[in-house]
Amino acid sequence: MARFPGTHGSEQGFGIMSVLVALVMLSVLVVAVGASTITSVSMKTEAQTRATAGSIAATYLEELKTRDPLTLVSEDPVQVDEAGEPDPAGSFERSVNISTGPSPNTRLVEVVILYPRGGVSHGTLKLVTIVYEAFGG
Repeated sequence: MARFPGTHGSEQGFGIMSVLVALVMLSVLVVAVGASTITSVSMKTEAQTRATAGSIAATYLEELKTRDPLTLVSEDPVQVDEAGEPDPAGSFERSVNISTGPSPNTRLVEVVILYPRGGVSHGTLKLVTIVYEAFGG
């Protein structure tokens, strides 16, 4: 076997197979880190979108609680923007369901927000409260 000038008998360096194995291991590591980063960014984006949906629902639920409970009615779905304002191009959908409450003179108020989740699917967030139907104002 030919030796390079200046090398001694036990100095041989890395063989081509060692270099190839190291490159394969490095590429697997890079792919794993890349996939982890993509998942992390995706989860952060969904968490921000879900937080926005929660804010829309909470704000509207508080608004409903200021109304006379006897006048509350269910509302059909409506597209809203990130501020909860009606917008035909909004990426969130808000609806309200009003039903009889668990106790006499109460109403169950449910605000439902559909929010974008990934490409084509939607997540659902529901906030529910019970309002008392006071008589005689």
